[in-house]
Amino acid sequence: MPLKLKGQTVIKVNANNGDLVNLASLPPAGCYTWTNDNTAIGLSLASGAGNVPSFTAKNKGTAPITATITATTIPLNQYAYIGSTKDQTLSVINLVTNVEEAVVPINSEVWGIAVSPDDRYVYIGSSKVLLGGTVNNLITKFDTKFKKVVATLNAGAQVLKVSPDGGTVYFNGVMYDSNLSAQTGTYRTNGFSLALSPDGTKIYTTASVYDIPTKTLTLLNTGGSFDLVISPDGKKLYAAAASATGISVYDIATNTKHIITTGQPSANIAISPDGSRVYVDNYQTGDVVVIDAATEQVVKVLKTGFTHKGISVGLGGDRLICIDESGGSVAYNTIDYSMVKRFTAGGTAANLLGKFTSTGTCYAPTVTYNITVYPQPAIINTSGTLSAMTTTYGTPSPTPGSFTVSGSDLDGGIRVLPPTGFEVSIDQTNFKDDLTIPAIGTNLPNTTVYVRLKGTAPVNSYGGNVVLSSAATSINIAIPTSSINKAPLTVSSKTIKKVYGAVLSGSVVTTDVVAPGLKNNETIGTITLTYGSGGKATDPVSIYVGAVKVAAATGGTYTPTNYTNPPTYVGGDLEVVGAPLTVTAEDKERFYGDPNPVFTFKYSGFVNNETVAQLTTLPIGNSVGPNAAIGKYPITVSGAAAPNYTFNYVPGTLTVKSTLVTVNTAFTPNDDGINDTWEINKIGQYSNCTVEVLNRYGEKVFYSMGYPTPWNGKRGGANLPTGTYYYIIKLTSSIKPLTGYLTIIR
Repeated sequence: MPLKLKGQTVIKVNANNGDLVNLASLPPAGCYTWTNDNTAIGLSLASGAGNVPSFTAKNKGTAPITATITATTIPLNQYAYIGSTKDQTLSVINLVTNVEEAVVPINSEVWGIAVSPDDRYVYIGSSKVLLGGTVNNLITKFDTKFKKVVATLNAGAQVLKVSPDGGTVYFNGVMYDSNLSAQTGTYRTNGFSLALSPDGTKIYTTASVYDIPTKTLTLLNTGGSFDLVISPDGKKLYAAAASATGISVYDIATNTKHIITTGQPSANIAISPDGSRVYVDNYQTGDVVVIDAATEQVVKVLKTGFTHKGISVGLGGDRLICIDESGGSVAYNTIDYSMVKRFTAGGTAANLLGKFTSTGTCYAPTVTYNITVYPQPAIINTSGTLSAMTTTYGTPSPTPGSFTVSGSDLDGGIRVLPPTGFEVSIDQTNFKDDLTIPAIGTNLPNTTVYVRLKGTAPVNSYGGNVVLSSAATSINIAIPTSSINKAPLTVSSKTIKKVYGAVLSGSVVTTDVVAPGLKNNETIGTITLTYGSGGKATDPVSIYVGAVKVAAATGGTYTPTNYTNPPTYVGGDLEVVGAPLTVTAEDKERFYGDPNPVFTFKYSGFVNNETVAQLTTLPIGNSVGPNAAIGKYPITVSGAAAPNYTFNYVPGTLTVKSTLVTVNTAFTPNDDGINDTWEINKIGQYSNCTVEVLNRYGEKVFYSMGYPTPWNGKRGGANLPTGTYYYIIKLTSSIKPLTGYLTIIR
């Protein structure tokens, strides 16, 4: 069965615009989350946790606005701890899921239970008669987080309590530290049961009160004989009496007592965490009587149908647990007192004893704040008027109009919204279509607002109102009819170039014109150009002044109605430039030492069916001389001329091939100018050859890499004698060397 919280608290809050709203704290601390269904009231948060923060109420309208803030508790688990005398166990029951999560062996009959204020530890008083009649008394400390026993003390108690600060355990007239490791004091009692004052300074029983600081015992006539509880505010004691037909109420401040009649005797007693309900049971009949603490009237008699060994209230007052004497326990919902679940706590024990106690503090009624914020309209004041304005399209009106505005009780400032065609500013530099003048707090001192026609607004007449607003308050500043006039526009052609042989006719282009009068970065989409002289394919190279005509500007982002229409069109010149003609030298070849052949050429690029006959000067080719080594050489081209062409030259290739090398076998180096050196015909075609000369003794008398200078018959500057010598000529590595005999004659 889902958890139900008993009732809710509704708090109504009224505020005016600008009021500081502080909502009441949400107890218990740290347990609540909340939602806000209307952030327009001034609380900008739609949700949060803990207490609702303070905020400044906000309503600049004309009618009240409302919001509902709903605070609910965070669903934390809460547990009940029930002890068994027969089974000698402690049952751990989750009151949210209604599941018995653990059964802890105590190995002794449970007679009393107390829980630390932070819900972390449960203290269990128990006893057991051993063989031979010895009684084993124990107090056991149980860790609720890890569900295990963490300490024991060889002492026992049917009634025990933990101090509000969690530091002391009280039982049988002694005080122990929370770890059960040392006795910290004693106290005196005269009566049954125990109750501690909320501040932890007094110990109450059914017949006495012990003041811990002064160590003073005072007898009380509570009228109770079995069980008692103290109200959460510490002002009243409620005591059950098995021999009476009601319960006793003892007023601590006045030291007086009176009876709440229930019509039956009582044994066990419990109180809700907020002190609003007191529950007492009839041990014999199994009835549970529910008493309204404020009116002291019986509001419900719950007939459980079984006798009890304890009752208690959990989940912030929303769950009533009755311990069944015959075994187990039963949970009831305190909204309608329907049964939630029956537990077989501690197994099937015939007798379950011990004061039931539940942990957890995050179950409390829903708190609802109904907030109404009443309006306080903003006040806007102005001075000054606006005059009619005039400008030309593309240029804001040169002299803005102005007025002064101020305000109080503002909602963040004053919004200034001009009519179509206008823009506003407060510094005469930064103009906007819509601006908000920030307030200082809720006030705005006198501020000048400047108004002008926009440079981007199209040609037209404009007027209307500047609207000044803050929340629901608005006023108007009228602008007389103003006008934006057409801007002058000139569209001019650049000098148009075309290549000789091309044809120009009426065409649509935009890159060949300029229109510096265009405004706002506008562009013209299409322009028609027509051409006079120079437009034909056969028109020769020249500049034809005024041959380009401009017309029909349209399209793009350009709107003709914003300019003089039609624009002023200015023509341009047409320049015919030479057609490119490519002259390519044809490849040639020759033998080493031979003169170059006649160079010939190919032509590409003639137009109008023209031929080489149009050339006024024919091209010429040039390459290496006859003594160039074997290899490939470029044939360069130059010198061509024609009135309607420009030239692009492409070189050809001259291939020099090898020819026969012949060796003279004698020479006369006598300086007569005739046959003074050793000539080797055509040797120059082999630039990397080697030439070697040996005497008859095999000695090398001459050596040369290549043969750039013919040998003069000398060795080391001295003339060699007349005689026969042996030569070795290595032309390349792939050609057999030339060898033979050489004669020097002097």
